[in-house]
Amino acid sequence: MKRVRYLAPLILYTVLGAGSCAFGLFYALRTEVMPFHLAIIGTPWSEVPDGTQAILMVLMKEMGVGQMVLGLAVLIITYGPHRNADPWGRWAAPLVGAVGMGLTTVFAAEVTLNTGLPSPWPASAVAAVLYGAGYLMSNGRKKGEHAV
Repeated sequence: MKRVRYLAPLILYTVLGAGSCAFGLFYALRTEVMPFHLAIIGTPWSEVPDGTQAILMVLMKEMGVGQMVLGLAVLIITYGPHRNADPWGRWAAPLVGAVGMGLTTVFAAEVTLNTGLPSPWPASAVAAVLYGAGYLMSNGRKKGEHAV
């Protein structure tokens, strides 16, 4: 049981952190907004004015970079202080992840509430909950007890 308490959060944070990095990279490298964005705009991309296209793409790329930074921070904390069971490392990775994904959930859900159209808020909500689960699993480790 002890080994699960050590490894489960490590694996969970690795998957979540790498997932944020991959999602962020996907967004940052896009050359057009996502299909659900176009559904919300209600206009084909080719008919969106150039200035509006430019600002939408900048905002999307910023979202992508933010997700990459979030994922990288979680991975650094996970394989440094969290793995070494430093007291602050046990709460830092899930706190950073849960706050980042929690805010993403709120903003994406706001789009759905205001437009009635779907957005990917459920995925970020699940990630935020999983960060909380990882925190609960890692309780009880003592300083210096390595995860692996």
